[in-house]
Amino acid sequence: ASRGTFRPEAGHCSVAGKRRLQRVFPDAEGPEAAASPGLAAGPTMDAAEVEFLAEKELVTIIPNFSLDKIYLIGGDLGPFNPGLPVQVPLWLAINLKQRQKCRLLAPEWMDVGEDVEGERGVVV
Repeated sequence: ASRGTFRPEAGHCSVAGKRRLQRVFPDAEGPEAAASPGLAAGPTMDAAEVEFLAEKELVTIIPNFSLDKIYLIGGDLGPFNPGLPVQVPLWLAINLKQRQKCRLLAPEWMDVGEDVEGERGVVV
């Protein structure tokens, strides 16, 4: 893999994670791209493009503060209540985590022990 190019290669995440990445980044190349129908074999994306797109992805956090809804151009976020999970974009989750205002929950697709065949049948 060339430097600065996103390539979901073996060993970096679970099969379910690779499928999720391929849905989010359909232009991604890698060993799976040639073998998987529906994946574009077009141009690669540089690291800045991948980061920009990934920051919009929703993740679940558990805040340790209270705040009513936040009204942003991209949509409404919240309300935030201590101990109650809420979905926010990755950029906000990172910012809150750095300020020690929340805990991040790992997404289901990051679980190495599961694969998405139908619902959840195959264990890797």
